[in-house]
Amino acid sequence: MLDAYEILELERKWQDFNNKRNRKKQALYFLILISILSVIFVSYETFKHFEQNDIKKQEIVDLNLKKQVDELKQKAKQAKLKFEADKNKTEEQATLATDEQMTKENLTPMLIVPNKPNIQNTKQLISQAPEPTLIEEFDANQGEVKEEKQNKIFIESKEMKLSIASLKKKFESTNDIKFAISIAQEYYRQQDYKNAMKWAFTINNMDKDRVEGWIIFAKSKYKTGKKDDAINVLNTINKKQPSKSIDALLTQIKMGTL
Repeated sequence: MLDAYEILELERKWQDFNNKRNRKKQALYFLILISILSVIFVSYETFKHFEQNDIKKQEIVDLNLKKQVDELKQKAKQAKLKFEADKNKTEEQATLATDEQMTKENLTPMLIVPNKPNIQNTKQLISQAPEPTLIEEFDANQGEVKEEKQNKIFIESKEMKLSIASLKKKFESTNDIKFAISIAQEYYRQQDYKNAMKWAFTINNMDKDRVEGWIIFAKSKYKTGKKDDAINVLNTINKKQPSKSIDALLTQIKMGTL
């Protein structure tokens, strides 16, 4: 049988053992809590980091787009001033060219073949009324007679194939946006993308709501290897002025089928 001292000693040892066991559990719980808090903290910091990066990237994209739009406006303004200066310089030349063309047309050789009857008296004049005078125009270069209808068809087909130089003269004399669009399209067709973008600036400066100018500009950007710039410009314009043609062009550019 244990005496009182041994009982107290056993109780003390049990208490020490129990305290150590509790401390181990507490330490384990503390480590688990620290781990959970660490995971939460790391996850939060990671999320915050990515969120800040996304915000910075968006800010950079917005700044780049704003810079591009400002550059477009500035270049369009410069292009307009240049064209106005060129128009003033070439005004006299255009007048001389017009006078020369009118002189050439007036000097085109004409063959008049009248059918005159021999008028002997009044009765013969009435009974033998002359047929309408036939006026035929010669082409000085080909040396053959052409009828008026044939000449008209030839002139019309020739005007349909106007060169860039002719389109520029017409634009300078009329300041009509349709000639600027034709010039930009012709430069793009000839794969002269730099001049195509230059004339697209002119179109946009004259009428910022005409999608033709933005489309030609974006297509030229894409052809010069600046795909992202083309997409950014089209997205910006499409937000302000939704267009099916811009949607279709965006799809082609993104898929690389343009």
